[in-house]
Amino acid sequence: MLALSRSRKHIVGRWTLTLTLAVVSALAIHFARIYPWHSLYLPESSLAVFDNLAARPISSNTTCFLPGATAVNSTSFKDAVPIGSTDGAGLASDLCFHYDSRFKPYDGGTGGNTYITRAQEQLALPSSVAITGDLIWLANLLAEHEPKSYPHVDWTDATLLSRCDAMQARPSATADAEPFMGVQRPRVAFVVRCYQDFNWSHDAIVHLRALVWELRSSKLEFEVDVHILLEVKDAAVSASMFSNGGRKRILRGSVPIEFWPLVTLWHEQEMLLRYPLGGDFRPGIRGADSYRGCLLPLQRFAVEHPEYESLINWEIDTRFTHTYDRMLESMRSYAFRASAQTYTRWPVRGHSSESHGSELAGRAKCINKSADVIVLSPVRNPQDSGWYWEYDVQGFASMQSTQRAASVGTNMWLSRRAVLALEDMSANEGESFFCEAMAPSLAFRSVPPSASNEKSQCETRFKLVHYPHPVAFRYQATPAKMDNLINPARASLSKQQEQVLKDASYYYASTIAERIYAQWQSRADACIMPLILHPVKTSTMAPATSSQRSRSFGGWILANPSGPASLCVASMKGSQCADFVKTTIRHYTGHDPGDLAAMQAESLFQWDLKRPRVNKPAPLAATARSASVLGFRWRSNVKCKVTWARQPGARAGGSSSTREGPVTTRVRPDQGFRIDAPGLNRGRLDPRA
Repeated sequence: MLALSRSRKHIVGRWTLTLTLAVVSALAIHFARIYPWHSLYLPESSLAVFDNLAARPISSNTTCFLPGATAVNSTSFKDAVPIGSTDGAGLASDLCFHYDSRFKPYDGGTGGNTYITRAQEQLALPSSVAITGDLIWLANLLAEHEPKSYPHVDWTDATLLSRCDAMQARPSATADAEPFMGVQRPRVAFVVRCYQDFNWSHDAIVHLRALVWELRSSKLEFEVDVHILLEVKDAAVSASMFSNGGRKRILRGSVPIEFWPLVTLWHEQEMLLRYPLGGDFRPGIRGADSYRGCLLPLQRFAVEHPEYESLINWEIDTRFTHTYDRMLESMRSYAFRASAQTYTRWPVRGHSSESHGSELAGRAKCINKSADVIVLSPVRNPQDSGWYWEYDVQGFASMQSTQRAASVGTNMWLSRRAVLALEDMSANEGESFFCEAMAPSLAFRSVPPSASNEKSQCETRFKLVHYPHPVAFRYQATPAKMDNLINPARASLSKQQEQVLKDASYYYASTIAERIYAQWQSRADACIMPLILHPVKTSTMAPATSSQRSRSFGGWILANPSGPASLCVASMKGSQCADFVKTTIRHYTGHDPGDLAAMQAESLFQWDLKRPRVNKPAPLAATARSASVLGFRWRSNVKCKVTWARQPGARAGGSSSTREGPVTTRVRPDQGFRIDAPGLNRGRLDPRA
C-alpha cells in the first residue's frame, strides 16, 4: 500500500509538472507573439508633424469667424508621415494650423457664450482653474434660469449664418470636387457619440464649438447637421429621460447648455428591448449592449430621422487638426472616385505592394459612385486571426462559412441604405457581429436594395472604402520594414499588428495621439499638418485632476480643506463662494443644500438626479417660482376638475394680468401626477399629503 501511494504521488507530481510547463510555454509563446519587439531596436521618430511658424493674429470677429482664414502656408508636410497619404486623401499638404488661431475665437467670453466664464466670475475662480463637472452643472443651472445674465449660443439658430455677410459669399473648400447632380443638396447627419459623466474639458468644449461652426458655415455640396447621441448610463434615471423635466436634469450635468438642442438621449436597456439579439457571449456582454452593439443607437437614430441620406458616426475623443468641412469633403470625394473594396491595407510611403486578391477582383467596380461605408482603418479578415471577437458570429447558419470583415474603430461614414441594411440584420434577421465588424461585412452581402438614386450609388454591391488619411508613427523604419510591421501577410487581424498599431496616431489604444495634441496646444509656434488623432482624452489646457473633482457633496459645500476637493477651494472668496452656490441651488431647485451633507453624493449632478422629486405639500398659492401645489388623499379613481384664478396684480412669471382657466385630468389611487396648464408651473397633486 505504501508503494502504491508513493507511485500515485509520483504520477500526480509528473502530471502537475507537465501541466505547469505546458501553461508556462503557452504563455511564453503568446507573449513572444504579441510583444512589440520593434520598440527594442527601432529609433524613436521626431514626429515631424509640426512646422515652426509664426501664427496669424487671433481673430476678434467672433460673430463672423472664417476658420480657413487662419491657415498658414507650409512646405514641410508632403512626406512628413510614413503611413497614409496627405495628397492621396485629398487633404491640404501645403497648409497648417496653430492651436490658438483655430480655437481661441471659440473661447469663453467671446461670441455670446459667456455663461461658463460668468459662473467662474461669480465663484471668484481664477481663469486657470480647470472646468469640472460641478462647474458645468452650476453654469447650466444659471444659464437655464438667467439667460440674459449667463448668455449662451443656440447652435441650431438659423440666424447665426445670416448675421455674417462674408459667410454667404464663401466658396467651396474644393472647387474641383465632383458635381452633385440634384436639385437639393443631400443632407448628412454628423453624429457625435457622447455619454453621461463625460469630462467636459476646456478643449472638448471649444473643439465641439469649432466642429459645429465649421460644418454649419461651410459651402459644401451637401448639408451637414451636427447631433450628439448621448448615452444615459444611470439606469435609475433612464425612464425619466422621456419627460421634459427628466431630460433637463440629465442634460444639466452631462452636456454644456449651448449643445442641448443637438442632443438625443438613449439608454442601453432601450437597445436591449428593441434588439433581442440571441447568442453565446462572453461574461458581462449582451447582444445589444452599448459595447458590443455600439452602432444600434445610430441605427435607431437613422430610422427616426429619414431626412438624412447618410450618417457619420464620430467618437467625441477624436480630434482633427484642420477644419472639419475640408475633412468631410475630402473623404466624400476620395470615396466617390475609389473602387469598391473588401480587405485593404495601410499604404506606406515609399513602398508599393500588391493588394489582396479580393481587392483586385473589385478594383473596377463602382468607380465614381457614392460609397456606402467609409472607414478610417484598414478592413481585415477576422477568420483565423486571433482577434478577440473572431468567434462572435450570431444568428448565421455557420460561423466558419460566414464571410465577414472588420475595421478597428467606429468612426465611419454610412449611407442610409447601409444603415437600414444593418437595421434589417439586427432587428428582423437576428444576425449580428461585434460592432466593428457589422458595417464592413456589408461588402460581402448580397445585392443591396434598389437605390433611391441609381446614378449615384453602386447597384451591384454595397461599396466599402478605406480612407487612407495620414498617420504618424512613434518609431522610424524603412518603408519595407514599416509595411511588414503594420500590414499582415494576409488580410487577417493579426495580434502582432494590433500591438504595433498602438504606436500609431490613429488607433483605439494609441500611445502618441495625446502626446502630439498636447505639443500642439503647448507650443505657440507649432503649426500642425492635417491629422485625425484618436483617442485624445486629456488636455494640457487647464487639465482636470482628481484633486480638483468633487467627490463628496458635504466636502464640496463646506469647502473643508481636510475633506475631498471642492468647487470653492480655489475661490478667492471661499465662504462667499459657498454661500452663492447654496443660495443658487435653493432658489432654483427648491431644496436646501444644507440638508444634503449626509447624502454623500459624488457630484452636484448625481445629487440632482437622486434628490426627491416630490416637495412637501403646501397651500395653493403663487410662489416665487410661479408654482402651486395641491395635496389630497385618493381612495379610488376620480375625475378631478380644478379651476383657479389669480388676483389682479398678482405676479406670476413676470406677468401682472389676471389668469384663470380649467384643467381636467384623471388620477389613480396612491399616485401623484403633474399639471401643465396656464398659470400653473408644474403643479403636483400628491396623494401622500
